[in-house]
Amino acid sequence: MRDFLWLPDGRFLYSLEDTGSVFGKSCNFWTVPFDPRTHQFSDKPRQLTNWTDTCLGQMSVTADGSRLAFVKWSGGLTSYMADLTSGGTRILNLRHFPATESSDTVADWTADGKGLVLVSNRSGHFALFKQAADADEAEPIVTEGYGRNPRATPDGKWVVYLGPGDIAQPADRKPPPVMRVSVDGGPSEKLFDAKILSQLMCARLPSQLCVIAEPTDDGKQAIVSSLDPVKGRGSELMRFPIDPNDRDDRDRFGFWVADLSPDGTRIAVTRTPASPIHILTIHGQPVQDINVKGWNNLIEFWWTADGKGLYVTAGIRDGKALLYVDLQGNAHTLWSSLGATGDGEAHPSPDGRHLTISTWTTRGNLWLMENF
Repeated sequence: MRDFLWLPDGRFLYSLEDTGSVFGKSCNFWTVPFDPRTHQFSDKPRQLTNWTDTCLGQMSVTADGSRLAFVKWSGGLTSYMADLTSGGTRILNLRHFPATESSDTVADWTADGKGLVLVSNRSGHFALFKQAADADEAEPIVTEGYGRNPRATPDGKWVVYLGPGDIAQPADRKPPPVMRVSVDGGPSEKLFDAKILSQLMCARLPSQLCVIAEPTDDGKQAIVSSLDPVKGRGSELMRFPIDPNDRDDRDRFGFWVADLSPDGTRIAVTRTPASPIHILTIHGQPVQDINVKGWNNLIEFWWTADGKGLYVTAGIRDGKALLYVDLQGNAHTLWSSLGATGDGEAHPSPDGRHLTISTWTTRGNLWLMENF
């Protein structure tokens, strides 16, 4: 349920997200009569609208109940590419990439640095594509059954990703399958079922390491294991603590973040947006803690190509900011996005010369409805 309102005639009006929708992609209005004598709903809910690709909320009704004002909004991903200068502390020549009107995010670079792995809804639903950095067209990799978190393997042969799991199960109860697919597309193969809210990570050549971080059943730790794109889950490498009580309304164990360094020797982790960023060896020994100076609402982060810093997404008033943070905690603001409502992503090219930036934004208009 996205929003709700009592109507003067006693009906309960609410905006309900459609089955299978994520991040407010599709919502509609429903009403149900309420009997104040019995304090019970007196009939079945009735759907008032049947719109797609928009969500509804922030309702206001006139005193006589004849008119309803509301915001009808839609969200989408927009991605950019920029050139990195000054040791990664500045960006130049920011441009829209890919240049489409669909919802697109750059999820990773291919191992050779010449192509990018995209998540896009250009086919009508989110799927995986590959596009060369100097090309205008994208090629499909996974057209059906994509879930989240794609990563290109260091050998340049595969993309591993998480499938959507059993669509009949609630989002917080369906273990996602770990899938592999050729970087050039083709049939996907299931490797194994992961824990809910797992994260996939891969290093860069000459390292061959990919890992999966999975929360334990009690939500107190995340277990990092090696991941072979052919053989599946390997041996446990390390564990780090997470907070089972820090969660949002969708996630079971909500806000921990981790990323594997390009050389595969370290992992950066944080338990909450207010926590320091902990740098651990891949076998779990602590190296250092980074307190980002002047910032405390840290949402996500990714290693720089040289492993000497992190690109960090931080929350600001009415949006998000992207920071370059060195290992001493000094922060340089690279870019900000007013109106950004969801998590963004930032991925440096393997040679450290370019940076992709993705952000989720919403756009809406005020609507008026009568005779409802």
